[in-house]
Amino acid sequence: MLTFFWIVGGIGILLLLVSLFGFGGDHEFDHDFDHDGIPDSGDAGPSLFSYKVIISFLAAFGIGGALAMQLGNFSPFWSSITGVGAGIISGFVVWGFLKIAFSQQASSTISLNDCIGLSGVVTIPIYPGTTGEISVVIKGQSKCFMAITSVNKVIPEGATVKIVEANASILKVEAV
Repeated sequence: MLTFFWIVGGIGILLLLVSLFGFGGDHEFDHDFDHDGIPDSGDAGPSLFSYKVIISFLAAFGIGGALAMQLGNFSPFWSSITGVGAGIISGFVVWGFLKIAFSQQASSTISLNDCIGLSGVVTIPIYPGTTGEISVVIKGQSKCFMAITSVNKVIPEGATVKIVEANASILKVEAV
């Protein structure tokens, strides 16, 4: 049983070292889309079951179990319990560090929902019942979006508009 603990711990440490050099396990996020097609930026952060958390659990489980058995003269059962405890603690510590590291990252991703309430300038006239185009400065970037209006009059090129709603890939605007 002691050999098993050392093998599991060694595999865990080997995988941790490999992941430190950028091989595997660097996809810590999933991509979530709501039904409206707009990316959901709600729960950004690493999963408790991410690659790095799992391999840190394996490393701590193996080493903790081996040390409990070798130094503490624990039975295989209590060595396993000790290994699981060490693995859980290690997993939570690594997960906490990953959450802190990932929360410090900036994003230049622009969601249509970020545009709501902003002003823009019409670049292609917006006729009732058809789509036009507006230019909006958001997060320091000038972006063009398709736009519609619910008002029954034309919004001409160069007019200032306020964005009131975002649906799929089209913004709904009102003349200012």
